[in-house]
Amino acid sequence: QKHLACLAVRFLHAKGVGVQKVVIVGAGHTGRRVLGALAGSPKLGLDPVVIVDANPERLGANIFAPAYRRERSVPVKPGPVTKEFLEEHEAYLVVIAVPSLERERFVQIFNHAAAANARLAFVPNHYVPSDLWIEHLEVDGLLLASFGGPAERRVYTFFKGLFDFIVGSVL
Repeated sequence: QKHLACLAVRFLHAKGVGVQKVVIVGAGHTGRRVLGALAGSPKLGLDPVVIVDANPERLGANIFAPAYRRERSVPVKPGPVTKEFLEEHEAYLVVIAVPSLERERFVQIFNHAAAANARLAFVPNHYVPSDLWIEHLEVDGLLLASFGGPAERRVYTFFKGLFDFIVGSVL
């Protein structure tokens, strides 16, 4: 049952159904790891479309996802990450791949992501325990933390329970 669901999700994502665009902040080592993890996990349905970096040496370059073949690349653009920037790129998720990012800049990106109805995830500098507000996701050996409020969790839990009930009843 789980294997069939994974195959169905992969098939739909390969056709572009349910794929959500991701903006990565940071083109350094961690940003490249995030790109590789997301590009290497297509079942997540997260498609990195742009990397934002302030380093002038990286601007305008294309960063390739680590793989055996250089098939997938993402352009590096200057910031700042604003509501308009996220809407222009139709971003569903912003991943901050700079663990040492200054708090003020982190909060600015968070506020712009919230204004654009995009989620925010980040590579934590230190492990923060999961609770009602912070969730963790391990992708290809990389730990990402994201903000998810209690209301979001209740909606997810309700629909997951409903889905499990329907599938269980059919089977």
